[in-house]
Amino acid sequence: MRIAPAKMLLLLLAAVAPAAHAQDGQALFDSVCAACHRAGGVGNPGIAPPLNDAALWQRLGDRAPGYVAGVMTSGLSGMIQSGGQVYAGLVMPPQPMSDEELAAMRS
Repeated sequence: MRIAPAKMLLLLLAAVAPAAHAQDGQALFDSVCAACHRAGGVGNPGIAPPLNDAALWQRLGDRAPGYVAGVMTSGLSGMIQSGGQVYAGLVMPPQPMSDEELAAMRS
């Protein structure tokens, strides 16, 4: 089964949230994440890595939900390799999100 890139991050954050939150989760991704990672999580060369990098999610495995939630709430800086490109000097500020908003992004 192939997952649409825009849903990749949302599905990997954690277990399924109530269906009523699905639209809210997509809206949150579009308003918070897509500003840098672009629609569909395709990334922005030199600025933000793609979130639809299957190899990255495979490496994270079961740790993916906690890792993504931690990055969202604490931010990330340094270097990361994703989609065959190195992002050096990466600075993602913490995103002030409530537990309810993170849960909405899970669906």
